[in-house]
Amino acid sequence: MFLKKPQLTFPFKISAFALLLMMLRFVNSEVYRGYGMIAVYAYAQHVSYFLYALILLGAGSLFFNNEHLPIIAYTAGLILLTISGTWLVKKRILSKASHVVNEISVG
Repeated sequence: MFLKKPQLTFPFKISAFALLLMMLRFVNSEVYRGYGMIAVYAYAQHVSYFLYALILLGAGSLFFNNEHLPIIAYTAGLILLTISGTWLVKKRILSKASHVVNEISVG
């Protein structure tokens, strides 16, 4: 129990999990910047996780009545952003790798 308040246990557990997702989001967005994908970088760094959380919060408030819904929506938005960001980075790395191989074999 954190400070002898059991009602804070769940928010702290979710927030601790969200820290890992925030770091992965940050790494993914910096990879975008490294590849010169500035528009994607700006979207991932400044807009996307608030937008995803807002959409999930709005949808969740229609169907659920939970006092922890904002924390859950924010964490779920980070999960979606981390998955989509990792997929985009992997796609970019694989396309760069195949491009380099083609240049070497032709040259």
